Amino acid sequence: MTHKIISTSLRKMALILLAAAFIPAFTGSASAQRIADQKTIVAPGFSRIYSNVDDAKNAAIAESIRFAVHTSASEMLSENQITEQYETISAELLRNPNRFIQDYRIVREFQADRSYRVLVRATVMNDEIRKALAAAGVQIRPEEMPSVLFMVAERHAGELDHAYWWRGQGDAQAPRTAAFAITGIMTEKGFTVINPRRVLGNLASYKQGLSLSATPADYEAAVFGRRMGAHLVILGTAESMESRNRMGEDAHAYESRVDLKVIDTSTGRVLTSARRNMVSTGPDESTTAKNAMADAAFQAGMHLAPRIESLWQGKEIPEGGTTLSVSGENILASLEAFRRTVTGMNGVSGVRTMRLSSDAVELWVDFQGTADELARDLIRQSYGAFGINIEQVSEETIEIELLRGLRSESLAE
Repeated sequence: MTHKIISTSLRKMALILLAAAFIPAFTGSASAQRIADQKTIVAPGFSRIYSNVDDAKNAAIAESIRFAVHTSASEMLSENQITEQYETISAELLRNPNRFIQDYRIVREFQADRSYRVLVRATVMNDEIRKALAAAGVQIRPEEMPSVLFMVAERHAGELDHAYWWRGQGDAQAPRTAAFAITGIMTEKGFTVINPRRVLGNLASYKQGLSLSATPADYEAAVFGRRMGAHLVILGTAESMESRNRMGEDAHAYESRVDLKVIDTSTGRVLTSARRNMVSTGPDESTTAKNAMADAAFQAGMHLAPRIESLWQGKEIPEGGTTLSVSGENILASLEAFRRTVTGMNGVSGVRTMRLSSDAVELWVDFQGTADELARDLIRQSYGAFGINIEQVSEETIEIELLRGLRSESLAE
């Protein structure tokens, strides 16, 4: 389906108007609990006066509280998330918004033209909003950019073996040409780059139980990176070699190939990758070869940095995974129950809504297995008041029909 671009002001107003019909007046009770992640928002509220001024005042305060909650929530989410998961987000925020408010104070209030208007300063507990939305299946990345550990093994022209710092045999095994070329890009984007030198003296404890070669397995790199406090590991190789091309007698040409992948240390999965080749010419062989490697690494970093940022902020989906194409009459009523069931399945690390309409939805599932294995697990689940019919399974997509009016029973033993 085509996503419509909705301005921030219109989006907030739509959420507020939807909330106005359902949420009762705020009672004014304030939580005594101190929440580290808070935001103070000055929010307007309006209500018509029908028979009782106090009722109108409470309704106006309730609207201001709704405005504050929706404003804070909208700053945590991308526009695509709000558009695609509008029903889920609205329903979660509509359900007792008081729980997201630590305290509030009326800054201004007055009556005009049979209406009551207030201006409220509210303290919103962002942590509670994040928890509620996460429980509803809405993924929110932290505001801070992730910490990154570079594990790039280098092999320069004329060398037989790769050099890599996690071997732990002194500066000779700590190459910096490729990683150094990308570090500036990552730092400028706000990533925290972990300096491996700080652990070289205690490297054995971080490597315990791991057989880390120049090209370690993804899961070993994830464990190692997690021990070092990294959210992501940029793993790969950088190699340079003399090119067959020449420019006269004195100008040597060297080609370099950089092959990198980004691994999420919490799941061990590959999020994205980059491969770049560059050629450099010059009179000095060593300098020319290093320039070629640095150029290739820089180009790879320019590709990876915005991609990682989008993935971290939830604006894009990682590579791989399985798409569930779900259809059925009025599936929105069953969608949240279906999402919760899928999210809780073994092997599922995350579920994200890609497209949504009243009778169809596409869910991206981060599943550690094949689509056939996921389909077999899905058919074994209990979905309560509805069932599923798996219509087709391909390499990356499972087509599912939701069957209303059925009582699904789990087939698992």
